[in-house]
Order: sequence, then C-alpha cells, then structure tokens
Amino acid sequence: MKAPDTSATAAKCKWVAVIDTDDGVRLGLHALFAVHGFDVRTYPTAEAFLSKADTHSIGCIITEVQLAGMSGTDLQRQLRRVGCSAPVIVLATEPTVGTAVRAMRLGAIDFLEKPFFQRVLLTRVRQALHHCRPS
Repeated sequence: MKAPDTSATAAKCKWVAVIDTDDGVRLGLHALFAVHGFDVRTYPTAEAFLSKADTHSIGCIITEVQLAGMSGTDLQRQLRRVGCSAPVIVLATEPTVGTAVRAMRLGAIDFLEKPFFQRVLLTRVRQALHHCRPS
C-alpha cells in the first residue's frame, strides 16, 4: 500500500541544497531550480551548510568535491554520521576515478563532471526527489 503524499512530505522532498565554493555555480543552480519550482538554498562551504541546514528535511544535496575547508566527500561522511539520508549528487571540476569511486561508495547517487548539462542534473534531482522519504 502506497503512503499518501501529504503536503508536508511534498514540501520536504522539494528542498534542494547546493554547496559549491564558486559563486557563479551557486547562483546558476539557484536560478535553474527556482525556475522549475524547487525550494533551493545555497551554501559556499560544507561548514556553512552543516551549521544552518536541517539535514533531516532536505530532499537532495548537490555538492562540489573540492570545497574550501571540508571536502564534498568529508561532507558525505559527516552526513552519514548524523543520520542524514538525503540523496547526494557530487560535482567535480577536476574529477578522478578515485574521487568518483569514493563518492559513490559513500552513497552518492551520481557523480557529474563540470561543466555538465543542466537538464541532466535537473533530471537526476527530480529522480532523487521522486523517491524522497522524509525523516
């Protein structure tokens, strides 16, 4: 039996967090997701995200691997420690096979090289949110 889709569930599942040091990427992704009706919040560092966000109400997290301070993969480890089950999509400016493998082993649902096609990222976020199960 399928659980009813309440407005609270739908609201929690539309919350997208973007964590990237690059101002242009943050602004661009904010605009992309906002135009498509998502509640999107952006953060320049993993530390800023962790200090301000409720990690149990996020539908999807998009993070760059190379952040100032804590890395994207370190962020994934921290999210596991605090019990955050939100799907994570990892972006990389200078991807390596090792980095991709680490991100996927830590539970990332996708690993995209920059520059990426916006429609691909948007599709992956929609897929992640479709299966969202808020805590």
